[in-house]
Amino acid sequence: MEQRNWLLRDLVGFAFLYAQLLSTFWLVPDWSPAHLLQPVYLAAVGGIVTTFAITGIRVSGRRGSVIERLLLAVFLAGMPLIYLSSWLLAPQSGWLAGELLGVAWFVGLAIAGWRGSIWWLAIGIAAHGVGWDLWHYRHATFIPNWYAVGCLLTDLSLGLYVATQAPAFARPSAPHAVPGRPVAARIAGAV
Repeated sequence: MEQRNWLLRDLVGFAFLYAQLLSTFWLVPDWSPAHLLQPVYLAAVGGIVTTFAITGIRVSGRRGSVIERLLLAVFLAGMPLIYLSSWLLAPQSGWLAGELLGVAWFVGLAIAGWRGSIWWLAIGIAAHGVGWDLWHYRHATFIPNWYAVGCLLTDLSLGLYVATQAPAFARPSAPHAVPGRPVAARIAGAV
């Protein structure tokens, strides 16, 4: 029964994870190298790298590992920095204080999730989408609307992925796979 529960969690979690990946490819208007040094494009590439890194961690059998938690914490801490760096490139009056508060808030949640409950990461990532991305959508001139929508979808999807995997992070054997075999072996065994 436990193996079936983990398989369901994996299927749901990865469905959200890869749905946001597809939305990234669809929403980014121009993938030409000329844009790749802009913060929002770097973030889109970072989301793709994060998705494949999580997949690699999971396929290697390290669900809930320290490295997976660190990756998620860095992802959460980095999200408000994209907004702040975009503001620095194209300042808009009245937004700097909010951007700095956002950095402090989300970095704080990332640290809490890294050192404490994984739920801080799940909630923090999803809250960034609902609270931060929606706040900027159609209001901030320094963030393109396509990015705010893409970040919202990524944040909600990744937050749901983390929530589906939360029990793996709570286990004392978190540096190792749960329930003991890599995801590819469990899927092959279920077929």
